[in-house]
Amino acid sequence: MLTDEKQREILAEIDEFEPIIDKSVEEAIGVFKRLDEDGQKLEKIQTDIQKPMDKIQEIMDNVDPKDPKNAAIRERMLAIMVKISRIKKYVDELEHLPI
Repeated sequence: MLTDEKQREILAEIDEFEPIIDKSVEEAIGVFKRLDEDGQKLEKIQTDIQKPMDKIQEIMDNVDPKDPKNAAIRERMLAIMVKISRIKKYVDELEHLPI
């Protein structure tokens, strides 16, 4: 259980970094708005990443996860999927922003 003093310290820390987070979110929303100015850039991003995602999924489906020889392939594919999923996450969020 936290003491009152420790709780105050934690809340003070939150008060310090919360404005930084708020500003970053506003900047990100501004970037998202610029990305989708004509409505077509967003579709292009989704279209561009769909084929690589399909190919990566196909490769992952055909790689035996128990075979140690496939470890490097799996690691590379997972790293790429993480990068692409970040893009997809931002695109999805952009589509659902209440702007």
